[in-house]
Amino acid sequence: MKTAINATLLAIAAFIVPYVFGLNPALLFIDTNVIQVIFIIITSLIGIFGISAGIRGYALRNMSVIERILIIIGGLLLIYPETITDIIGLLTVGTIIAIQLNTKKIKI
Repeated sequence: MKTAINATLLAIAAFIVPYVFGLNPALLFIDTNVIQVIFIIITSLIGIFGISAGIRGYALRNMSVIERILIIIGGLLLIYPETITDIIGLLTVGTIIAIQLNTKKIKI
């Protein structure tokens, strides 16, 4: 059972990818240009990273419950195709990563 739970937690990103295509038909080059597709791909990858890190509870170090919730919310906002949600999601995920970088214990 422990292996099944770990496999599910690791595969959550693959579960989300079809929804990215469903929410962003621009990824299929429908009424769009290359710049928009690249922007959507970048924000979606960061969003998937945020969701995966939040579910696993680890990005650069172990996360607290609040950090996990915030990074999952930020990741979900990045997957939804609106400019305002992308900005809020990038700020949220970026803030959590910056906090983790700032508080990470450095081993010498």
